[in-house]
Amino acid sequence: MNSLIISTSVLKEMDINLLEFLYLFAIYSNEDLGVNFDDVDEEKLQEKKLIKIINKKIILRQQSIDLIEFSLIEADVSFKQNKKKISKSSRTINKEVEKFVDEFRHKWHGRKAGAMGGKQACIQKLSRWMKENPEVTQEQILEAADLYLTSEGRNPQYLQRADYFIYKEDSTKEEGSRLSAYVDDIIMGHKEDDDWTTQLN
Repeated sequence: MNSLIISTSVLKEMDINLLEFLYLFAIYSNEDLGVNFDDVDEEKLQEKKLIKIINKKIILRQQSIDLIEFSLIEADVSFKQNKKKISKSSRTINKEVEKFVDEFRHKWHGRKAGAMGGKQACIQKLSRWMKENPEVTQEQILEAADLYLTSEGRNPQYLQRADYFIYKEDSTKEEGSRLSAYVDDIIMGHKEDDDWTTQLN
């Protein structure tokens, strides 16, 4: 079943609101979403090169198609059965990672030599991590990084570089992820000023 993950940062980047996004999706999917689109300014969307209006017919431009396909996921979801299974395509994940990997790495900038890690290593590890955790948004990942860097990561002696924060093997080849631990705490509602640390090998 096709579902959508809607990123507010992507909507902001595209300079459209939620109603306009749903309007584009309704055209793309040819589905009746039960939403009133009377307030959508079609001329404005045409000026942004998201649609073409030809003889009163609305045609999606490639930018809109790319946006919608970027947001599509395969999901088996039932609220009543408390059932949720989500997966994203590798293409979708790679596009998402490429959009925010620089912001992610920059959070380590200037903390100590080499702290940002290699860009390609971060891309590979973030892509793998997001494939394994498709329900987590990039906003939560960035928030988890901030939480780490304002708590445990404040001490340069113990600071892990950016790619190791995502995944790192210990001396016994066991792999741990501080990112996973901090995302868990974000989801559970910890604040950045909490006095706590997470212990991982």
